[in-house]
Parts: sequence; structure tokens; C-alpha cells
Amino acid sequence: METELKLRFLREDGPKLLSDVFWLRDLVMPESTIVREMYSTYFDTADHDLLTIKASLRIRKEGDVHVVTIKRGDGFTDPGSGLHQRMEWSVELDEDEEPETFFKVGFDVDWFLRCSVSEGDPDEALREVLALLDGKPLVEICQANFTRESMDVGYGDTLMELSVDTGELIAGDKRESICELEIELKEGDARDLFALGEELAGSLPLEPESRSKYGRCLNMLDYA
Repeated sequence: METELKLRFLREDGPKLLSDVFWLRDLVMPESTIVREMYSTYFDTADHDLLTIKASLRIRKEGDVHVVTIKRGDGFTDPGSGLHQRMEWSVELDEDEEPETFFKVGFDVDWFLRCSVSEGDPDEALREVLALLDGKPLVEICQANFTRESMDVGYGDTLMELSVDTGELIAGDKRESICELEIELKEGDARDLFALGEELAGSLPLEPESRSKYGRCLNMLDYA
């Protein structure tokens, strides 16, 4: 189960202000900061079968690596806090696998079930998603292209990944900017996740974001 807080910057220069939060510097793990370019494309069947069960299928390019991810339960436990909890399964493609061909020829559900990894999410929930994809061609729904600066943070007795994402969403002929902060629980207590989010919201122009990037794209397309 993926557990994370999503917070939206209220000002375009919000990410730059993060370096002014002096107390945060003491929480960042040494040499853990990474900057990556991410290019995400979301797919569904022509009949939007995944949308009916609040699932998503994404292929994300990170450097030379392509990762295929299925998420289910695109919701949040507490809209006021920006908490998101979803089941998630992923497979990293081999270097010789072309992602474009991979989707054009149809989604290999047996391959994904065999190769996917998760953090203990039930196989039965994944099988229900894959049953909707079996033998069906996929169509592109939208894209999310952004720069992610991430770092590991220790807070209380909890390890988290703090990320700042800036870029844009592309849904049909519509575009919308991305300027947000995510805090993902790695190990420890979710209460520390909330506490860190509250402290950051007290120091920076942030507010809870109840929608995922994909959810925002669906709103842009009037699907949600």
C-alpha cells in the first residue's frame, strides 16, 4: 500500500522557498538528494474499464529506465490533509523492450502478474484489474511530465521520501502546471507523516491536494 501526503504550492516560487526552511536541512539524510526527469503516460481501454474501478495504468520513463505501474484505489483517507493511500504494483522493463510496442500489441497480463512487485498488496486485487485488460488494446489518456527533486527525510521514528515536482499535465488539448510537494512513507509511523506535513504547511505556502496527477487529468477531460 502506497501512503503519501500531497501538498500543492500556492505560489510558483514555492519550491524555491524550501531551501529557506532551515530546520528541514537537519532532517535530510546525507547524499540522498536526487533530481530526475520523469515522463509519465497513462493508458486505459477504449471503454475506460480501469476508470470504472478507480485503477490506473502508467508507464514512466526515469532516465533510461521504463517502469510500468498499476495503481488501484485512487482515493484519499482524509481530503483535508491530502493523504493518499493506494495499492500499487510495478514492473521495470528490460532495456531491449520498447515501451511503445509493448502497449500497441496489447497488454501481457500474465507477464505483469508474474513479474510485478508490490509492498504486500493482494494478488487478487491485481487480478481483478488485469481481467479488465486481458486481450484489449490500450489507448493513451494523458501525460504528466515533470522534474522531481527528492530526498530521504528522517522525522521522529519514521523514514520518508520528500519530493518536489514541477512540470505540466497534458490531457488532450489541455495543459495544467504541476507545482507540488509529496511526502511518501517509507517505513515507520503515519502520524509522523502528518506531523511533518503540518510543519511544512506552517512554513511554506502549501495546501492539501486531494487529487493525484492522473485524477487532475481526468478532471481536465471531464472524466471524473
